Amino acid sequence: MRIMICTFYRYPHLGGVSTHITELAEYLQAEHVDVTITSGNPPYFAKLLYLLSGALQKLGLKELFSFDYLATTVNANNYRRELATKLREERIDVLHAQDVISGSLAAKAVRELGLTIPIVLTVHGPMAREAVMSGAHPDSKLLQHIQSSERSALRHADHLIFVDKGQSDIARREHGDDLSDKTTILANAVNAEDYETEEGDDDRPSSGPAYFLVPRRLVHKNGVATAIEAIQLLKSKECQLRIAGSGPLLPELKLQAERCGLAKRIVFLGGCTRPQVIQHMRRAVGVIVPSIPVNGVEEATSLAALEATALGIPCIASDLGGLREIFAGTGVGFLYLPGNANQLAELLEKVQALNSEQRSLYAKRARQLIQSKYSRSQWGRRQVDVYRNVQSICSNGAK
Repeated sequence: MRIMICTFYRYPHLGGVSTHITELAEYLQAEHVDVTITSGNPPYFAKLLYLLSGALQKLGLKELFSFDYLATTVNANNYRRELATKLREERIDVLHAQDVISGSLAAKAVRELGLTIPIVLTVHGPMAREAVMSGAHPDSKLLQHIQSSERSALRHADHLIFVDKGQSDIARREHGDDLSDKTTILANAVNAEDYETEEGDDDRPSSGPAYFLVPRRLVHKNGVATAIEAIQLLKSKECQLRIAGSGPLLPELKLQAERCGLAKRIVFLGGCTRPQVIQHMRRAVGVIVPSIPVNGVEEATSLAALEATALGIPCIASDLGGLREIFAGTGVGFLYLPGNANQLAELLEKVQALNSEQRSLYAKRARQLIQSKYSRSQWGRRQVDVYRNVQSICSNGAK
């Protein structure tokens, strides 16, 4: 079996989808499944347009021009040509798209070439809603392009994998209940072996100032402002908050930290690679995933939350979406009302107060949860089952 994993975005990149692709490719390779990854690589002209769009956004003039839309269409046309070339040159059994733009382009390329390759689409989130959350104007050409891609990708995919029930519910509400006939809900997963620690290493924190870690991109949905507010409420005035991530809210969050008198206790680490984030997690008192609902977008089964749990580090997370699905009723994780800094502060103090024995017991339960429900081996087997199923359907002429 030969699988082509497709993403419209450059790979690798910082973020959960890139981690998801890496985990999937590593599992398939370990199981001797032939896998190739085809990712977007914007031509120079598209990169220039993206830069112009970013500059106009800072000046508040973005909506007067359509540089982001032009950049996306230039990039999409370039990616579709590259994808078509590879499909002509290589024998592919299943195309697995990781976003709706690559899913839509893959379906178009397959039709134009007269091929019968089945397409699987993993839906990590409602892309059109996320675009609005990130600043796309409701009447913009960019949003219309994304909405069209979303409809096309969902309609033409032979099978859909949603990373949690919430994402499936959104898609069915917006695109029809008939999607249920070709849907699998499969939460994200991690390879537990990548997070093994030395015996006795659960006695945190390390030398140096104690800190909580927020490994999040700096956008409204990720609720980083709530974590900053909660740190201000802690009785301990020595504990730091370290934020691993970049994004458009960086100036606003830095200003918030200064206004709260926390400039020395809030450490902005910038965009970090996955190994760097894991290293910061290992030495943290706890990991905070403070997501809030924005424009109907809720956190899915957060890979950051799963990684912290695999490491045995207490994860303090908003009680919503995929975070609730991971932790509710498990005895692992600490859930609080989204956006409620007072509740978050109370849980941070509770985690700070854990002694060595309590932390060790927590770490044991956390790793057991990963092994039983979120291990890469179980997750990977189900991915392969989907591939075999769509292959069988396609070979029987049902495509």
